[in-house]
Formats: sequence, C-alpha cells, structure tokens
Amino acid sequence: MIGLQTLNNAGKIKVYEIPGVEHTNQSLKYLQYTLSESVMIALNAVDCKTLTN
Repeated sequence: MIGLQTLNNAGKIKVYEIPGVEHTNQSLKYLQYTLSESVMIALNAVDCKTLTN
C-alpha cells in the first residue's frame, strides 16, 4: 500500500504518503478513490448519528 487513510471531522478522506515508497500522482488518486469507496460502503452500514456524537 502506498498510503494511509484517516477520516477528519468532516468525514473527508485524507491520504498520507509513506516515506520511502515511490508512487505516481495517478496511483495516489486511485488509492484515494478506492479508500473513499470503501468508507462510503462502510458508512452505509452504520448509523451516522453514532459517528457525529
């Protein structure tokens, strides 16, 4: 994996680069898209009120 994901308070995805790992902007964008899709699927299965409290 070329990046790590976190969720900020707004629920947006941030992708952090791992030092020493070569990558392209395209691969980072693909990773960010993939993480976003995974998180959206996860959020659909969770009561969002529990995430905002």
